Amino acid sequence: MLDIVYTKHLKGRKVLLETPTGFALFIVKHFAFEQDKNIWVHFSDPEHAIQALFALGFKEVDNKSAARNGDAGPGKDLMQLIKKFCSTGETLIVQDKKLKASIEKKTRITCRCDGYDVGEVIRGIKNVLHAFIHEEERNITQEYCLPVSKGLQEALQYYVVNIPPTPKMVDKTFITKFGFLF
Repeated sequence: MLDIVYTKHLKGRKVLLETPTGFALFIVKHFAFEQDKNIWVHFSDPEHAIQALFALGFKEVDNKSAARNGDAGPGKDLMQLIKKFCSTGETLIVQDKKLKASIEKKTRITCRCDGYDVGEVIRGIKNVLHAFIHEEERNITQEYCLPVSKGLQEALQYYVVNIPPTPKMVDKTFITKFGFLF
């Protein structure tokens, strides 16, 4: 029997994120999307993110590439996660077109994978993933969190901060401290 969790009282957009060992489903509250250029600020550190982000669930998936397979995907484990928290007619933000096509083929859930706001939210959630999905805490690398948010890059340019967005130069500590300027 598949459990369905009622989430209508949680106002926001649902986001499916591929993690180092599986997939996680989140709700990002609507206010985080109000200013495209500043979405990254809501995810600059876990204390900010807790106001904008709610983790619904996580599922470890052995073969994540199967989720993008148009014929076989998204797979039993990922389908269970999606069906538990998403209803027919809802829109789900996903990371790429292959995942979008795979999910839409097997469900009646509309997926969205393009747009400035989608990229910013995906990058932001990656930055604070360790605080929301504890199973992934030891699997997250600096490289997983890159590339840096476009909004963050634009803010760095605005304040004439010339540093290349590499793991050594733009780490979690820097992002957190820079986020306090906003």
